[in-house]
Amino acid sequence: MSTKSFILGFELPFSQQLTGVNFLVTQLTSITSIYNQSLSHFTALIANTVQLISTSLSTLVLKKYGRRTIILSGNLGIGILNLIIGGVFYASWEGWKNGFGVSMGLIMIFNVIFGLTLGPVVWIYVPEIVTQKIVPLATATYWCGCSLCVIVAPIVTSKMNSPYAVFMFLGAYLILVFIPNWFLVVETKGRTAVEISREFAGKSFD
Repeated sequence: MSTKSFILGFELPFSQQLTGVNFLVTQLTSITSIYNQSLSHFTALIANTVQLISTSLSTLVLKKYGRRTIILSGNLGIGILNLIIGGVFYASWEGWKNGFGVSMGLIMIFNVIFGLTLGPVVWIYVPEIVTQKIVPLATATYWCGCSLCVIVAPIVTSKMNSPYAVFMFLGAYLILVFIPNWFLVVETKGRTAVEISREFAGKSFD
C-alpha cells in the first residue's frame, strides 16, 4: 500500500463528513425554524427523501463514470455549493427576505449531488485502495468528521443565529482539499488490486 492510498483512505471518509451532510440531517429542522417555524416540520423529511432517491440512482452513475470523476466532481461541486449556500444564508442574516427559500432549494441540490457522488462512492473506493486492516481505522475518521459537524456546527449556528459561517467553512475546506485530491485520487474502476497499486506508484500497465 502506497503513501498516497494511505492518505486518501483516511482523508476521504473525513472529507465526506466535512461536506456537512450530517449537519443537515440532524439540524435542518432547527435551521428552518429560525426562518419559518411551520415549514420546519417538513424540510428534513423532504431533504432526506431527496437524498434517498439520489443515492438509489447512484448505481447508474457508478456504472457510467469512473471513481476518480465521481469523487472529484462531488468534492468540487459540493465545495462550491456550500460557499454559495453560506453566502445566501449570510444575505438572509443581513435581511434578504427571499434568501431562505433560495437556500432551501440549494440544500436540495446539495442532497442530490451528495447522493450521487461522495455519499456512495467513498465506501466503494476506500476498500479498493487500502488493506482490510486499515478500513476500520479509516472508518474512524468518518466518525471524527461526523462528530465535528454534529457537535460543533450547531453551537456555531446557535451563537450566530445563522448557519452561514458553517457552510462557508465547509465549502472552503472542500475547495482546499480538492487540490491534493486532484493529484492523489486514481481510477480504480475495473482494475485489479495489482493494477491499482501500480497506478498509485505511477507505473504503466503495459
